[in-house]
Amino acid sequence: MTRRPGMTMPEVLVAIFVVAIGLVSVMAMFPFGAKQMSDALISDRSASHAVATDGLVRSYWREKVAENNGNGEPFWDALDNPDTGAYVHSATGTPSTPRLPKPGANEPSYPVFLDSMGEVGRGSTNKYWVGDGTRTTPSFVPRRNMRLVLESPNPASLALRLWSQADGFSWDDDSVPKPGVDMRELRYNSLAVIQRPTNRDRFGATLKVVVFINRRHQFYPTGSEVVFPNATFPSLIRFTPGSTQLSLPVMAATDIRKGSWIMDGTVNPPAAPSIRHANFYRVVSAIEDGAGRVDIELHTAIKRIDGQTTAYDGTAVVLAGVAEVFERPVLTGNHNP
Repeated sequence: MTRRPGMTMPEVLVAIFVVAIGLVSVMAMFPFGAKQMSDALISDRSASHAVATDGLVRSYWREKVAENNGNGEPFWDALDNPDTGAYVHSATGTPSTPRLPKPGANEPSYPVFLDSMGEVGRGSTNKYWVGDGTRTTPSFVPRRNMRLVLESPNPASLALRLWSQADGFSWDDDSVPKPGVDMRELRYNSLAVIQRPTNRDRFGATLKVVVFINRRHQFYPTGSEVVFPNATFPSLIRFTPGSTQLSLPVMAATDIRKGSWIMDGTVNPPAAPSIRHANFYRVVSAIEDGAGRVDIELHTAIKRIDGQTTAYDGTAVVLAGVAEVFERPVLTGNHNP
């Protein structure tokens, strides 16, 4: 009987080593695949929620604003003058209120955050202006609500229903949502940024939809909207049109990372040109320079709403929890753009 030779110990060890490398490579793909699936899900849900928000704002703009000449909407009035009545900018140490755009002028209006959840949820802490409130100098970008929410018996509940995406459904045996069950997990919610590029065109406005992930309702801790300059870093931020470079104090490093967003919230005082910005830029990279600042690379070049190329000192706002910012077609007096 012929005896079959077996494998030597070195051969067994080599075989185990090769198999181990293969298994490690395969297993390493699982977390990578899970991360890719998570990113794809966030992109999909953000886009679907942005479309729903776009439809809400576009319909409301036509039926409540364009067909009723503004209808006394707080966000409509703020496009011309946000610094009146109960909305007066009360922060200390800020420059005087910027010059107001003329209703028939070719200059841009104020950019306005139509942020029902943010306005009703912030209580008395800087609810009408973008910024963290007492810890920082708020920006001159106004935050306003819609009359539909303000006149509701429960503004907070209606704001949540209109501006968040339904994530958690519970149904009974007849496929009817169970009463008393909170159907919104607050995972995705949004605000709209509205601005007339030319204030003469009263019903023509740009629309940006900002979608947040895990922005909690009625809970806005310090750091939700960091504004530079502020009391800690009083120096202005330098914006250079056409450049993708930006530098911010290192204090914002915890909020700025690859994939996050920064807003140019420059609204100049009376003596300056009429720059009224709420422009969003995605961060490509953020690296500390060792001198107390963070060097930031932006995905798109800095731009001015007036088309000029002159650099300017302005205001930067770091919003926490932004998943995506969508530039939508302009608002008109019709349902469709």
